[in-house]
Amino acid sequence: MSWMTWKGDCNSPGFTIKLDSMSGLREAYCKCSPVSTIINRTASSLSNGKWWIVDEKNNDSSKRYKNISDLIKKPNPLQTRTEFIIQTDTYRSLYGITHVYAVVPEGFSSVSDATALWPINPERIEPIFKKDIIYFAQSIEDIIEKYVITINGSTIDVNPRHILTIRDSFGDISYLNRNKNTSRIGGLHYEIRNIIQAQEAIYSLNKDRGAQGIITNKTKDASGNVPFSPIEKEKIQSDYQRKYGLNEYQSKVIITDSDLGWLPLSFNVRDLMLYEGIKQNIESVSDALNYPFELLANQKGTTFANRSEAIKYLYQDNVIPTSRIYEEKFTEFLDLENAVISIDFSDVEYLKEAEKEKAEALLKMNQALQIPYKLKVITKEEYRVLLDMDEKPKGTTYYTEENGNKVTGQS
Repeated sequence: MSWMTWKGDCNSPGFTIKLDSMSGLREAYCKCSPVSTIINRTASSLSNGKWWIVDEKNNDSSKRYKNISDLIKKPNPLQTRTEFIIQTDTYRSLYGITHVYAVVPEGFSSVSDATALWPINPERIEPIFKKDIIYFAQSIEDIIEKYVITINGSTIDVNPRHILTIRDSFGDISYLNRNKNTSRIGGLHYEIRNIIQAQEAIYSLNKDRGAQGIITNKTKDASGNVPFSPIEKEKIQSDYQRKYGLNEYQSKVIITDSDLGWLPLSFNVRDLMLYEGIKQNIESVSDALNYPFELLANQKGTTFANRSEAIKYLYQDNVIPTSRIYEEKFTEFLDLENAVISIDFSDVEYLKEAEKEKAEALLKMNQALQIPYKLKVITKEEYRVLLDMDEKPKGTTYYTEENGNKVTGQS
């Protein structure tokens, strides 16, 4: 079932969400707060990485590529680098695909000469294809004739070389059409529906406390109780909802000349299992978007240790692998020669702790290996392998214990 429809109560209109369409995914983002929260936090975490242009020896090459370096720092007149990354990755997580438009001046062809980089909402861009089968293409121009961007009713045609397309790793590479790309939340029809319905029910209970009782007419005539007419029922209902309640501008006491009766209704709200149902469905959304559920607010709460581990997991299993895609894509897109884009997360506090633990583990491993190495139980090559290093070192420069200096050519 690729669509879902339900009607809200509490005077809210019914609505439909189609998670197999761009507009439906946007609706899910706007109406299901856990979806938007997870996507926004993941994008913000990705923006914590520092972008560098480095050569093959990992040396800073930003001066050599000054135009590109400046472009990364300030992609366009309206956004900083952080804002640009957050918006770009929000599109990727939500739609399963994102685009970046490089504005290249007339007379130039390389993206390295671009004056601005703009994140493009996938709903606003359409590829015009040359081929239906992409596997025999040698370049993007063999597949796509042009991109058409539509903004405020106006369209512009863009050279395919000036559009960077980044797909979520779960999308089908053969589906270049934006309408066929796969979003991670595309299969969460029921989960997202359940969350929205439960949130609406909680809002209704907080606002109106549900059906609290029945107002009856106690007026009698010769034949017994006199029922309300439809007009009387509508007036009483309207007056009750408008005039009486817990808000400061509403009356707390009903004054009427009618002879009314009250039949209270009661039920245990916990029997609805609203919070438990929301929790299970939010966990499904978290799993689909590879986001630790422990980082979301929940009834049981999360210890500091668990939260720290969850943040490390978020970076190591989600953010950093995603950043590798950005590194590769932007390196190719920006026409860098003998240099690459590198995204560094070493300044993230929680990852510093992980590096400290790694260094302590390396120290203990070295201390443990000293004994079998000195007793000639293992060779130097085996020693290096156990330290997760290559058997043969690169270069011939070693530290000497005698004078504390570095000498070359010693083995």
